[in-house]
Amino acid sequence: MELKFTVTPKQLKEKLRRIAKMDSPPAVFLWGKPGIGKTQIVYQVGEEVGKPVKVMILSLMDPTELKGFVFPDREKKRAEFFPLNFPDEPFILFFDEFNTAPTAVQNAAMRIVLEKKIGDYELPEGTLVVCAGNRLKDKATVNKLSSAMVNRALHYSVVPDFDDFKEYWMKKGLPEEVVAYLELDTKYLSGEPDIDRPYPSPRAWEMVGRLLQSGINNVEDVAGIVGEEAAVRFVAFMKKCTGVGKMVEAILRGEKVYPKTGEVEKSFMLATVLVNKTNRENLAVLLNYALEAPDYMSPYIVLWMKSILKLGVVTVENLLAPHAVDLTKRFAGKYKFVIEG
Repeated sequence: MELKFTVTPKQLKEKLRRIAKMDSPPAVFLWGKPGIGKTQIVYQVGEEVGKPVKVMILSLMDPTELKGFVFPDREKKRAEFFPLNFPDEPFILFFDEFNTAPTAVQNAAMRIVLEKKIGDYELPEGTLVVCAGNRLKDKATVNKLSSAMVNRALHYSVVPDFDDFKEYWMKKGLPEEVVAYLELDTKYLSGEPDIDRPYPSPRAWEMVGRLLQSGINNVEDVAGIVGEEAAVRFVAFMKKCTGVGKMVEAILRGEKVYPKTGEVEKSFMLATVLVNKTNRENLAVLLNYALEAPDYMSPYIVLWMKSILKLGVVTVENLLAPHAVDLTKRFAGKYKFVIEG
């Protein structure tokens, strides 16, 4: 499905959170490339609104499972339908990879999507049904939806957004090399899906991060996850960032050391690492470092400040604390529009 209007992962999360709190929420269908976080968003929303997530992979199911199992009652001389085991309280029923299922299974799921009923069983009031699927052009072996199914849900087209993933990854502790590289080379955040070779996606970069944390960083290993082109550029980036760790140690000691003019990769890496190293205790040291930075470092200083504010590493109140307020005002004067006041 191709929709004119799109949402980023962060926007989608906020929308789902509000919908999940409705007394009778409509079914939602999420569309987007593989590996951009649709499934994780559903889990995060469930945790935040206090509704457990029950996942069902339709391609692994038979139509009869969605109608309820027939159980004969000999005394009453009739058959009853027994549904699958679901929570007694409102929850999120998540049909992941919905359109990988055969048409017969999709048709069997339509009543659940619209009426929230399985056989004689009705889902608890307040239960949210969420479906997720890839588009036909994503080469994910999907089947078309019927017009009846399309008309039974609220549809969102999800597109990857680096700022959203940066915020998530920095809080999660993804290696700084990955975040800094994608800050520089954002086009490799999410590539076109392929069935013949690996391609980059947010999910794939998380896998690369796990490799790095285990000391695995050879180009052939990275290429096996994100593809050759992205891997070659990423490994080259890491090599150009050699020495940033020692530079950060010196900066935190109060030394004024900066990457050379033209060392773009090292500058992006430094700005990213400093975000994780910043705290209220060393804020004054880093503000002094920023104020004495040469002009060519301005974009990276601004990147550092915007990141620590957005991630909540420090707050505006911290910046206006007595021991930092003068430095903060001078910083705001030099780097306009980063801090107001």
